[in-house]
Amino acid sequence: MASIVVNADDFGLDERTNLAIVEAYQKKLISHTTMLANMDGFEHALKLISNSQIDKKDIGVHINLTQGRPLTEGISKDSFFCINGKFHGNIRRKPIFFLNADRSRLVSNEIIAQIDRLSKYGIVVRHLDGHHHIHTEWAIFKSIEKIIKYRGIRSVRISRTEFAFKDSLRKLLVKFYKSLFNFYIRRQGFITTNCMGEITDYQNISSKNTRSIEIMTHLIPTNIAPRFDDLEYAVFSDKLNRLKTDHSIISFDDLK
Repeated sequence: MASIVVNADDFGLDERTNLAIVEAYQKKLISHTTMLANMDGFEHALKLISNSQIDKKDIGVHINLTQGRPLTEGISKDSFFCINGKFHGNIRRKPIFFLNADRSRLVSNEIIAQIDRLSKYGIVVRHLDGHHHIHTEWAIFKSIEKIIKYRGIRSVRISRTEFAFKDSLRKLLVKFYKSLFNFYIRRQGFITTNCMGEITDYQNISSKNTRSIEIMTHLIPTNIAPRFDDLEYAVFSDKLNRLKTDHSIISFDDLK
């Protein structure tokens, strides 16, 4: 059977998302979540943690360079990342293979601040992934690699292994880059799953499959209630329960 980690991204985004994540966690639809340190819902997320709605040991960091207001002044003044003191997200438009020394230092300082903000409230960060997958950009990861090792982060989300493009050449190039990135972070000693994707990517995996898999999910609440949509909830719950029949849900700490 496969060993599956189910992680909800975006804890700390806003109150409604926080409540949706807590609901899923308490119903054992997710095993982990990763937290945004710089978004409006951060303080609300801390209240949920302090009220034992979600266990600190199951929270990692969701590093963010694409949305909201940064925690450090330096990066907020660099137009490559920000406009009017907020991340503009334009760095998602094309791959980032190189950053000069100054910008690399800005990235490093910002991610240190984000990790430290979680640590300040007793969250021991052992797992890292990125908002909008920003940690999988080569220059971004190289900017933070040493600091996340120093901070004791043992597990890093790999680049998505299940994806599809109509353009076969583009698919080939993307697959090559993703494979290279995943190979690199494993060679650097970070513990990873074998595969990563969304729940729809793993509906038909054989009970004989012995891979470790991370399923990422984004729990989007409705506009009228602080929980995710009833239909989405039912579908997600049904799909996950089917996976549980033949496979085991594990913790990041169980990965070797």
